[in-house]
Amino acid sequence: MNNITNGQWQNAQKGEIHFATSGKQTLWAYDAILRQLFDVEDEYFIDKTILEIGGGRTPLVGSIQTKQSINIEPLWDKYPEEDKVWSNENKVIPLGIPFEDFLMDKIYDEIWFFNILQHVVDPKGMLEKAKSCAKKIRVFEPINVPKDKLHLHVLKPETFTNVFQNLEYKIYNGGSIKDFHGANCIYFELDI
Repeated sequence: MNNITNGQWQNAQKGEIHFATSGKQTLWAYDAILRQLFDVEDEYFIDKTILEIGGGRTPLVGSIQTKQSINIEPLWDKYPEEDKVWSNENKVIPLGIPFEDFLMDKIYDEIWFFNILQHVVDPKGMLEKAKSCAKKIRVFEPINVPKDKLHLHVLKPETFTNVFQNLEYKIYNGGSIKDFHGANCIYFELDI
């Protein structure tokens, strides 16, 4: 997998902000993922610290109660005020920086990557960094989707197995989760 330049990423962010703010983003589809993929009850998260990478306007972590929820979203400052209110009401701390610039001050219980790794400078680097800042990593990402101006990488199962040895994962066929991603997606959770 080839990394892209910071300039290519910055250019893609212009399209990302247009896409993200062109309509009301809803949480219902992501909430369905949480309920279907995670084999735990909501109470499991109450004492957890969770770092969600690229959670957008309404991060998945906002649909559960946690000890601490952080959404690392580089476009955060460009989102509508209503999203900032929603984030505050749902006790999600937004950080408007790329994950690459995040300085870890502790080890988090979990780190989540949901539909974000096609949109970053270095997917492998982000996964490697995640290994050093969380006890558990959860990933749900589209695979084998062609690149375009917003999707800067083609992710394959090998993208993940090259970082996490002996990784067990599941492939979800596109459209198999109601009202969610049309592409085939890989899911795994891994204790570090």
